[in-house]
Amino acid sequence: YCEIEIPVTIPHAIPEANFSIISDCGNEIQFMDGSTCTSGANYLWDFGDGSSSINKNPIHTFLTYGTYSTSLIVTDTNNCRSEVINNITTFPFPEAEIQLSPECANTLAEFQANITYPTIAPYTYWWLIDGIPVSDEISCAYSFPFPGHYQVEFQIMDQNGCKDTLLTTIEIKE
Repeated sequence: YCEIEIPVTIPHAIPEANFSIISDCGNEIQFMDGSTCTSGANYLWDFGDGSSSINKNPIHTFLTYGTYSTSLIVTDTNNCRSEVINNITTFPFPEAEIQLSPECANTLAEFQANITYPTIAPYTYWWLIDGIPVSDEISCAYSFPFPGHYQVEFQIMDQNGCKDTLLTTIEIKE
């Protein structure tokens, strides 16, 4: 009977860095790690604007809108590392204001939206009265059947999917 020791190396999977973002609208971006084989891994993010993070799923605020070369380096417990670099473009939200006249029951009320911070056209519009869609144009006419308080909502979305929502409660008189 003889005993022999043979060194055996058990290979492990090397991490593969990958990430995505929740939304590219606005300056505050939620980054989501999508890397594989990362049990016990360390993360190093470089957002391309001089800022970095070691969090797995960081939220980062860019000071200006634009395109940033963002990298993620994932290092596992065996000191194996992987890096991915993606260009991230941040877009502003469109902004609008609404005007209403007149405010009497059984009279045609006219709503007008003005885009105060234009982004990338074309735009999609929605007007809702108490949650019910009434128009998909930048302006809207609606006759309130009864006096009372109504919630008026205007939504605008640009071609990047960035959206602004305005809510106001109006009082309709006799």
